[in-house]
Amino acid sequence: MRITQAEPTAELNPRWTSETGRWQVGVAAVAHGYRAQAGLCGDPDLVIDINASDNTEFLVVLLDGVIAALEALPESSAGPYLEPDAMAALYRRWCHPNSITNRHDISDAIQALTDNPNQARTPVC
Repeated sequence: MRITQAEPTAELNPRWTSETGRWQVGVAAVAHGYRAQAGLCGDPDLVIDINASDNTEFLVVLLDGVIAALEALPESSAGPYLEPDAMAALYRRWCHPNSITNRHDISDAIQALTDNPNQARTPVC
């Protein structure tokens, strides 16, 4: 599947979705920092929910890996579990930081988040 940046929601800001809007990836702000989350849009059961604390550099790496894992799946994949090939793509990103794709949309979105942590969130999904 292909993942592109999308409108944020009350829960995920910034946010990316699959082409059909079936899957979503994003950042959830929590009391101690941020969490990288992914799942089926509108489904409260998350497929991925990883704490990045307040380390935005790690958050960029996490999001890159989560998006890579989802992009290894067909759009029709069902939650709540990812196939082994998708999880392998995620772990390769962590084990080999030089494999990060340097997606500018991720870096720019996290920079905007840290520049303005109280930016408005509009529910979409």
